[in-house]
Amino acid sequence: MVEPPGTRAMSEGRPNRAQIASDPAQSVWVDASAGSGKTRVLSERVLRLLLAGTPPNRILCLTFTKVAAAEMAARVSDSLAGWSRAAASDLERQLTELTGAAPNPTELRQARRLFATVLEAPGGLRIETIHGFAESLLKRFPLEAAVAPHFEVLDERTAALLLAGAQARVLRGPDDEIRTLLAEVALHADETRFDDLMRQLTGNPLRLAALAERQGARALAALARQLGLPDRVPEDAGFQAEAVAEGAFDRPALARVAAALLQGGAKDQGTGEAIARWLAATDRVSGFAAYCRAFLTTKSEIRKKLIHKEALRLAPDGNEIMSAEANRLHAVAAQRRAAELHRASAALLRLGLKVAEVYRQEKHRRAALDYDDLILTASALLRRPGIAPWVLYKLDGGLEHVLIDEAQDTNAEQWRIVQALTQEFFAGQGASAARRTLFAVGDPKQSIFSFQGADPRAFHRLRAEFARDIVAAGLPWQEVPLATSYRSAPPILQFVDAVFSEPAAFEALGEGAPLRHHAHRRGAPGLIELWSPESPAAKDAAAAWQPPLSQEGDDNPVERLAARLTRQIGYWLRSGEVLPSTGRPIGPGDILVLLRQRQPFLDALVRRMKQADLPIAGADRMCIGEQLAVMDLLALARFALLPEDDLSLAAVLKSPLVGLDDALLFELAHGRPGSLWQALLRRRGARPEFARAAERLSRWLGRADQAPPYGFFAELLIADGGRHDLVARLGPDANDPLDELLSLALHYQRHWAPSLQGFLAWLAGSDPEVKRDQEQRAQEVRVMTVHGAKGLQAPIVVLPDTCRVPVLRQTVFWLDGAMLWSPRAEPSVPAAVAAREAQGTAAARELQRLLYVALTRAQDRLLIAGWQGRSEPAADSWHSLAVATIQRLGRRATAFDGGPAWRFGDEPKAGASPGPAPPAALAAAPDFLRRPAPPEPEPTDAAGGDRYRRGRVLHRLVQVLPDLPPPQRAAAAGRLLAAEAAFSAAERQRLADEALAVLADPAFSPLFGPGSLAEVPLAGLVNGRTILGQVDRLAVGAEQVQVVDFKSDRAAPRDAGGVPVAHLRQMAAYVALLTRMYPGRTVSAALLYTEAPRLIALPATLLAAHSP
Repeated sequence: MVEPPGTRAMSEGRPNRAQIASDPAQSVWVDASAGSGKTRVLSERVLRLLLAGTPPNRILCLTFTKVAAAEMAARVSDSLAGWSRAAASDLERQLTELTGAAPNPTELRQARRLFATVLEAPGGLRIETIHGFAESLLKRFPLEAAVAPHFEVLDERTAALLLAGAQARVLRGPDDEIRTLLAEVALHADETRFDDLMRQLTGNPLRLAALAERQGARALAALARQLGLPDRVPEDAGFQAEAVAEGAFDRPALARVAAALLQGGAKDQGTGEAIARWLAATDRVSGFAAYCRAFLTTKSEIRKKLIHKEALRLAPDGNEIMSAEANRLHAVAAQRRAAELHRASAALLRLGLKVAEVYRQEKHRRAALDYDDLILTASALLRRPGIAPWVLYKLDGGLEHVLIDEAQDTNAEQWRIVQALTQEFFAGQGASAARRTLFAVGDPKQSIFSFQGADPRAFHRLRAEFARDIVAAGLPWQEVPLATSYRSAPPILQFVDAVFSEPAAFEALGEGAPLRHHAHRRGAPGLIELWSPESPAAKDAAAAWQPPLSQEGDDNPVERLAARLTRQIGYWLRSGEVLPSTGRPIGPGDILVLLRQRQPFLDALVRRMKQADLPIAGADRMCIGEQLAVMDLLALARFALLPEDDLSLAAVLKSPLVGLDDALLFELAHGRPGSLWQALLRRRGARPEFARAAERLSRWLGRADQAPPYGFFAELLIADGGRHDLVARLGPDANDPLDELLSLALHYQRHWAPSLQGFLAWLAGSDPEVKRDQEQRAQEVRVMTVHGAKGLQAPIVVLPDTCRVPVLRQTVFWLDGAMLWSPRAEPSVPAAVAAREAQGTAAARELQRLLYVALTRAQDRLLIAGWQGRSEPAADSWHSLAVATIQRLGRRATAFDGGPAWRFGDEPKAGASPGPAPPAALAAAPDFLRRPAPPEPEPTDAAGGDRYRRGRVLHRLVQVLPDLPPPQRAAAAGRLLAAEAAFSAAERQRLADEALAVLADPAFSPLFGPGSLAEVPLAGLVNGRTILGQVDRLAVGAEQVQVVDFKSDRAAPRDAGGVPVAHLRQMAAYVALLTRMYPGRTVSAALLYTEAPRLIALPATLLAAHSP
């Protein structure tokens, strides 16, 4: 990292940088790299401000998110509470570490009282988001801000719904101007692109509001200037009339060249005819397009060859004449196209402004503000002539210190609020004699929220502006860089520095030199693992068409990568490897999977992980309408509103709410006269299942017309046991979406008429999405986007989405004081080319910053993987950058899990005995554990699920029967198998015969004979590693010890060479431990695969290679 320029740039030394940054006597700007402890520095500055005697209500700390505000408030509160009860020596030590100086007795007494002081202060500490501050400011000064004193803040869902309604009202309106604007927009965008186009426009309300003056007239004038057009842009006919007017072109020269062309080759003759015809025409406007084609291509580019040799012999200056005319026509075409873009942009901008105005009117009618209104209105209030000085006077007496968190993500309008709040800090004493300060901390390398208006360049620009003003006022100013990471191991940081060592890479981060992170965890091991990307399977040209379900098969690279990553995660969880950062074995919560986009990989990974019975938290954002439990309830509501809706009723009948199986549903539906509901009513007496279904559905049908949405769903879930039924089949994960659906129903009833049909329409239109708190899911593997992981960390970070490079699909570009809509690439319009290139460069740079954020989430280990199409990943993809980096670090690819892989860092030691994966988060035992479980659907693949079920039953038999005398084993086997209803009587007999055959086989007799032990726990140390496990059979003899483990979850390999590595490591660990326990005896190991059954002896040489 480069030390930023400043009045007094800091270097490593004493006092340390954190103490300098937290010094309350000076204004400080902190450039904090990832993991460098910025939240700690921010909290320590608040503590030191309080220690210096600043009243709590005169400190304002603005954070980026509510979570960050809560975390910082908790840190400050915990520290103050600790001081209030700490021993004198401990408190003195803590204060010395905080300030760099030993406290005196007065300071010690004051520190102990601070906790009570903060608790008793009106409003407490002001640590809040900038939106929260804006809201409190407007509620304090509603008349000055021209807002309703009782205004409410719209949540994102309601705001989006109101905006969509405003757009619909504008488009449906009778206004002739709207029709004209729509007609202009329709020339360049069809109905499939229109909604996306409006989202690009109205999705930037701060920028759109800045262009609203005089219905965008000033913005359109600015756009005209940037396009090289006059302020009053003429219509296309005006351009053409000017271009064909006499004097605009050289008629004699063109006539002479046309005559020469007519005597040339075939191509020249066609050109000559077009020129001669146009020159002779009385209406040159109508023939202008054909005339232009003689000089320009269909893309309005000048033709490479305008005249050939035969014609040039007759007109030696023909090339110059033709080139001059071609350049003139090219300039005319560029102006016409620029004017066309101006007309299209003007139409779109005016449409957007009309939608914004209708949206504003609807909010005004409701006395409501959205989140952008909070910022815009607060900013305007603090800068309004005649009113702002009064507001600032009131605040000037109340604020002495302003602290800004995540400064790199603060947008321009938010910075205006900060500047307005602090402008009097450095312009004299203002209303306060106290020295007032500004503190800002951020990292432009982590600026990844451009879609919210954040610009990393603003971080550097505002730092310079504040430095200039504060130094000019004669006040102390410090710029403190923090480059020491307390999070990541040295190999991780070394890899990150290497990724961004090239100029294009570190310049994308806004740095002027290669990065140099410093590791606080010196000597800590770390590992970067890079897998080659998964590729699509080779296509068989003769293969028949496959249904879409085949995309989930092994020929899909996304599915293959998900399966491979699931195996790797399963191995980590069972390996027993101890993480350096935690000091304990790897747990599910130690693994964080980061994606650029949730789909298509998220669903594939979650599905594979659940199939492998591994704990996974699921998506960090949940679309309510896509959750099975919610889909069942909404289907029921649709049926209740329209009983003739056969599809919805069929879904309800199959759902856990009713529980009919396929056979019963087919019996009910096939060949029925009338609707499905009528068929159910007619046949309710035919089966008890039909009677129960009809009774429940009739009850719900009668309730739909009377109960509001919340009452309808709440009674169904609670009184009717619907939640119980849904959770019993879908699992506890169904609880979150059910709770959210009830919350949405309550929310809807507070704002709209409580109609069930209206609620369903509202849900369908708003497509609600819920952010799930992944921090609370400590016992599950977390999966989220890189944006969502900002501020988080994990010992193991996996990046599986690294091969794709986003394609720039943006067509609306925000220029300086203007908006340009360029529906397609416009090589003839320089302003459009420059806008598209600038946006592409900005997007590429943000992608690099996103990579930096992703890499620096890792504490101990980083796994990079990906999938690709038929072609190799692009050179600027994350995967390609990682490959180039790891090769520069001198690493070569090695074979790993079926493909090449690279490793950099410290290789982990082999794990101990695999054990079961840790369970998901523990909770109170639910009721369904105390009642018989509902029947589970049986697999139809006899070669799949039945085979493994058969292996597990054999496992159980050979586990239990050896403890019985041989004559009693057959009867006991029959009793055990009687509970296996999935097998026929003949199959149960075959299973009993096979188990008894294993026990009677002389090859297995030592394992099941007298003196052999079953389910033996083992524990001990081998080479400093703890070995914990339980072996299925152990036979200890005078000279030999035999250990056997049963395997029933996979097909048996042919020989020891086919045994999975995980099994070899497990048995090698057992052998190593038993060798220490029984010195002088030979220890041998084998695996009994009950699916065959087959006993495979494991040679000592093979086990030695996997010994811990």
